[in-house]
Amino acid sequence: MSSNYYEPASIDDAQQKQADYERKEGFKSVLLEEEALRRGYPVRRLMFDTMIITIGNSDLLFKDMNGPSSSAAIQEICDNKYVARSIVSESGVNVPKSAYIRLNQTEVFIQFARQIEYPVVFKPNNLSRGEGVFLNIDSDEALEHHLAKIADLVPEPQENILIEKQYMGDDFRYQKSTCQCSGRR
Repeated sequence: MSSNYYEPASIDDAQQKQADYERKEGFKSVLLEEEALRRGYPVRRLMFDTMIITIGNSDLLFKDMNGPSSSAAIQEICDNKYVARSIVSESGVNVPKSAYIRLNQTEVFIQFARQIEYPVVFKPNNLSRGEGVFLNIDSDEALEHHLAKIADLVPEPQENILIEKQYMGDDFRYQKSTCQCSGRR
């Protein structure tokens, strides 16, 4: 007799599923990385499936096997806060101290927040328009509270979340659709 009861996957199962996915998907980019290195091109790995290959004086972003002119590579820059901030930082622009930590690693978040000194900001990598962004997190208790809120918004407990030092000041944004720069307080 079969049971209709569905037992949810454990954290270990979810982490194994993610590791298997990264190993399978990352294999394609490993092939590209090895060929670039064989040809003498410097490679900077950003994520398991994303890298920058420097050819001449040009840094070219590759996602999976898709090159810098492909929609997949461009979308990765636009949608992935971690990749975008890595590129901006490598270009010499100062960015707040940050880390990219799995949602289910509460103690790692707390240690990092203490190290860079509160207040901090949370930014889920896969949400947009400010959804899941939490500001003014100023204590371990507030950090745990906001991690629980993010857990309700993101699909997987092993999802990476960006945590960064919060600075007060003007916020400047470049809007590509209008090509205008605006500021707000």
